[in-house]
Amino acid sequence: MTKLGLWHGHVQKGNAASFTHLDTALENKQVGLEGELKNEVEAHLRLLKQEFERYIPDLGDTELPEWKMTRNPFRLKRGHSS
Repeated sequence: MTKLGLWHGHVQKGNAASFTHLDTALENKQVGLEGELKNEVEAHLRLLKQEFERYIPDLGDTELPEWKMTRNPFRLKRGHSS
């Protein structure tokens, strides 16, 4: 989710470096990331973020043990020895 925000910010500034193929295509045609293309890329990134939020709910507050490894594999529960 953080990367989506970062990419969106880059696109808003006309920077497509995060998207190798798009960046190469833009360089070869010597055009900038502007107008309708820029609007479409921004809309796609917003939609992608919405889809991630729908499919992957916020699990920040959950205490389910099966999610602990996915959230932070390096965090160990205090008082628990292996």
